[in-house]
Amino acid sequence: MDSNKNLKVMDLVKETLFLIEDVISYEFSNDGQFIISLETNNNKQSNLCIRYIDGKLVRRIENVTECKLNKLGNKVIYVSSNEQTSNIGQIAFTSKVSVVEVLSNLPPKIQNITWAKDESTIAFYGLNKTWELFMYQMENK
Repeated sequence: MDSNKNLKVMDLVKETLFLIEDVISYEFSNDGQFIISLETNNNKQSNLCIRYIDGKLVRRIENVTECKLNKLGNKVIYVSSNEQTSNIGQIAFTSKVSVVEVLSNLPPKIQNITWAKDESTIAFYGLNKTWELFMYQMENK
């Protein structure tokens, strides 16, 4: 990534290069087929973008404040928020990309989302009246 927050991706086999602009962070799925990036749009909101390795956009999720790839590199959890509520979703990478809403109508401030070692539990802090630690057991989502 360069100093202007542009991610340059080169396909060594096809000898092609493409650019993803305004990147906050990025990772690759474990199979190397997908690029997962958190990007800023023109309104300074962040979007979670999933692309095939050739740069073709598969999915964009708006207002994502943070995301976390699991250790296996085959699932991402993310927090999307507005002024009233937050939602947590999961993206799984198999032969296709599947998106599932995990939790909705949470307090508007959620942060530090992470996977537990068992890869089926997530934890995060939420601000209701005070900051609280929440844990959630995912059910084969």
